Amino acid sequence: MQVANLRFLLRDDAIIRVLEEDNLPYKKQRFLLFAVQKNSKLELSKSAKSAVSNALYFLEYSFSLNGLWYIIKSYDFCDTCVLEVRFNDAREIVDFIMPSMLANHCGKNITNDERYSEINLALFGNPNYKSDFNAVIKRAKLCGDFALLAPGQLSNSLGAKIALYGVLENTNIAVLDFLGKKNTKSLKNLIFALEKNYHLCLCCDSGFDEQIFSSFNAKFCEYLALANSLGEQNYLCDYMSAQNIESKSLKELKKERNIAEDELVLKLGDFSSVLRDFSVMLSDESDFYSGEHGKKALKASMALKLQNAIKNYENAPNTSAKSALKESSKHLYHALCAFGQMYNAKLSAKLEKKLLAILEIYAHCDKCEFLAKSFALPQMEIINKKLLHSTGESLKKIAKKHAKSIKICQEFWQILNFYH
Repeated sequence: MQVANLRFLLRDDAIIRVLEEDNLPYKKQRFLLFAVQKNSKLELSKSAKSAVSNALYFLEYSFSLNGLWYIIKSYDFCDTCVLEVRFNDAREIVDFIMPSMLANHCGKNITNDERYSEINLALFGNPNYKSDFNAVIKRAKLCGDFALLAPGQLSNSLGAKIALYGVLENTNIAVLDFLGKKNTKSLKNLIFALEKNYHLCLCCDSGFDEQIFSSFNAKFCEYLALANSLGEQNYLCDYMSAQNIESKSLKELKKERNIAEDELVLKLGDFSSVLRDFSVMLSDESDFYSGEHGKKALKASMALKLQNAIKNYENAPNTSAKSALKESSKHLYHALCAFGQMYNAKLSAKLEKKLLAILEIYAHCDKCEFLAKSFALPQMEIINKKLLHSTGESLKKIAKKHAKSIKICQEFWQILNFYH
């Protein structure tokens, strides 16, 4: 009967080659486990039910040597390798000497270090993780838009820099595409990229100097406001043309629309310099631009941010297309797309899908309310009534979808509690 064991951090997985070279028989197994919540406690389980972490994949190599069992566990997802020595009698620990073939590969004794328990490895990753800043930033630039899945012990500041780099690259592509084409599709892509950039900046602000960081996000807000204004005017002109609503006002609208496009193009003229300055901040390896919580663990910091976003979403009123629920849905959606998978990829994806459905209905509401406001004239009364009715029906659909999503929000909230 096993009564005790010792655990050692291995320097790498080269020890496995030693077993093969010495022809030492061993058993190899692959495991898939989850950290799950049971009776307010955490434990590992093969079932994903009640999971509060992503899957913990690892390879286990077990072998017998000098009457003792040795277990090598290779956690590839967090670049950690651990050796367990299992004893039959607690007295054996006193006289234990690590065999020389294994000793050269062993690092510190982590038997009593809870940071290296499988539960905490599943939740937080390798506690001894040291990132290569330049290599990480270089990869972030190449990847473009992506989601952080297993950031381990990344700091709040570095994790934010990685996430923002991907979004910033995509925003730059969208800006250049719009300036080259100036069509409906390129404008739509630009608005989406700017929105994501804005909302991720709100998520990541605690990792940076508040004054410097807010000045950049203010710029992105200016671009977004002008892009949204142009989008509305584009839609109004297209709608009037499609409905054969010919009037002097249509000609005036087209002039206003052209002016709005010129204003956006002019404003985007300084985007390259803003991009350059923002990239300098994100590329800086020092703590010069870091905020008060820059060194805090990303997972802990972002868990609080996501909980705030969920709370705002749950409590937001749904009274019009411009309601607080629309903005809170949008913010939570972008936050989950970037950071939700760090905690529970399956549940995050489920909630993202619900939010996207709500945002698509809001997009329709936006158009209807904008058109109704534009047609607030006696001769447009019939069209106006139809638009307002459509808006009302859409808001009812949103209310139902919002209510159904609350349960998922609450499940995700409980998971986030384990990270701070």
